[in-house]
Amino acid sequence: MVVMITSRVDTKGSIGMPGRNYSQAFAVEANEVTLVQLPSYAETVGSEFINRNAIHISSEADVSVYMHQYFGMRSEASVVLPSRSLGNAYYVNNSNAVAQEKMANSCALSDGLGLFFT
Repeated sequence: MVVMITSRVDTKGSIGMPGRNYSQAFAVEANEVTLVQLPSYAETVGSEFINRNAIHISSEADVSVYMHQYFGMRSEASVVLPSRSLGNAYYVNNSNAVAQEKMANSCALSDGLGLFFT
C-alpha cells in the first residue's frame, strides 16, 4: 500500500498505525508528491472482521492524501479526508466487477462511535 501526500507549502509530519506500533516521518516539498510505502500488514484483505489497521496521519500544514493498494488482480484507492471535514452521511460507489461483491472499508474516529450502513 502506498500513501501519496502533497501540499501547497513545504511541510513535514508522521504517518502511523497506533494499533500496530508503527510510525514513520515524512517531508513534503511544496507542490510535489511524497510517496510513503506502508508495510504489507497495513493492507486489509478480506471482510466481515475488525482489525487494528487504522492509519493516522498528522502534519504541520494542510496536506492532501490519497492511498492506493494492489492485491492480486484488484486495485483500490481512497481519498483521505481530515477529521474536521467529516460529516455524518456518505455515499460509497463501487464498480460492477465480475464475480466480486461490492465492498467498502470504514473506520470510526473514536471508541464508542457507531457505524450504520443502509
